[in-house]
Amino acid sequence: MDGANREMRVSRSRERASGTWRSLFALDVVAMVLVVIGAIALGLMGLFAWNPIHAIFGAVPWLERLAYIAIGAGGVYTAIVTPVLMRLRRPGRLPSTTSTGL
Repeated sequence: MDGANREMRVSRSRERASGTWRSLFALDVVAMVLVVIGAIALGLMGLFAWNPIHAIFGAVPWLERLAYIAIGAGGVYTAIVTPVLMRLRRPGRLPSTTSTGL
């Protein structure tokens, strides 16, 4: 039993190292949060003609601009990384948990 568990851990480590398996990294989560914030801000602008980014950072123009740049960078990063994650999630690309014979 212990040998099978060790073999499965080694197999998953090899798959992670080879790039066939990828979990969400901190940068992925930050980018996704920025995309959600941007989507909510655009929705509020469209529905109520109210810009929450300007309302929060409007007193400091460079900070407001920095917020827009961060949201845009998060969107670009997410647009680039999402197809990679979707390709890795296809059946047969992730390690199987049923192949251990348990």
